[in-house]
Amino acid sequence: MMFTDLTTGLPHVRSGALRALAVTRLQRSPLFPELPTLDEAGVTGFDMDSWAGIVAPAHTPPEIVERLTTELRKIIDDADIKSKLGNVGFEAFSSPSEEFGNFIRSSSASVGKMVKDAGLQPE
Repeated sequence: MMFTDLTTGLPHVRSGALRALAVTRLQRSPLFPELPTLDEAGVTGFDMDSWAGIVAPAHTPPEIVERLTTELRKIIDDADIKSKLGNVGFEAFSSPSEEFGNFIRSSSASVGKMVKDAGLQPE
């Protein structure tokens, strides 16, 4: 058994070399709607997902951030681009920059709590 993100595991699942058992977040993946979540499979509350995003340097002028966000959302929300990204395991979606910033903070806090609860220390 192993945990892997869709982009790494997808080719192996498609080839039949690996059998996917579940997704590790609380909602099923639109790319594999037939796969249950670990929560559904009995690992209650398990919620871990890999993600990628595009960020700008701190203190980038708001008008530049807005322009980048607008243009990037046009690309990411394009049906053809979403399909191509989906073929390699990315569930592409866009969001306003403030919403993405909130997501990053929430995700960091969640991972930080897991590390603390597990008693992990840097070496």
